[in-house]
Amino acid sequence: MHHIFVVPDGLRANNAGKVTPHPSFVYRAVLDKVLDFYHTHKNTTIYLAPANSFGGPHKEHISAQKYLTKKGVQTHHIITCTPQTSTYIDTMGNAVFLKRHLHRHAIAIPTQNTHLFVAKYHTRRALLCFTHCQFRFDKVHSIPYTITRDEHIVKRLFYYRYPLLHIAYETLAYIRDYGRILLKKV
Repeated sequence: MHHIFVVPDGLRANNAGKVTPHPSFVYRAVLDKVLDFYHTHKNTTIYLAPANSFGGPHKEHISAQKYLTKKGVQTHHIITCTPQTSTYIDTMGNAVFLKRHLHRHAIAIPTQNTHLFVAKYHTRRALLCFTHCQFRFDKVHSIPYTITRDEHIVKRLFYYRYPLLHIAYETLAYIRDYGRILLKKV
């Protein structure tokens, strides 16, 4: 049995900037790699970390779930949850809420055959946050992606289109999250 943990990475926006119920080009690149793994390792459970709606009709993890099931993943192979919160769920929140959900449903955090699937620039911080929450991974899949010119992303994640800005953001967010861990704020 394989266990895939997926870190969310945004929703697509239309030409007017309105949020759509579809994964962003970044998130889709990650999900496509998840699909490749799933279709070659049928005995797989996919854990979609809970995330945000950005003011749109669906949350990131629900859009991902729909994307995966349309591509052949059986719904009983997907575990996710929607926490009751009105605040933005950052990467630490992705890990914390997923851990709480598993604990609440008496599902042990898997410790063998575990994989973290995450977008390239998000990898280091996601690993920090998830390992802080007692998730352990046998393999981390750091997924590169192509920035598409004809597809928009939600406004909050505008920096995803600019690699150097994205790296700077992730570096500062890593420092913030590491500080939160040291100060026992999470």
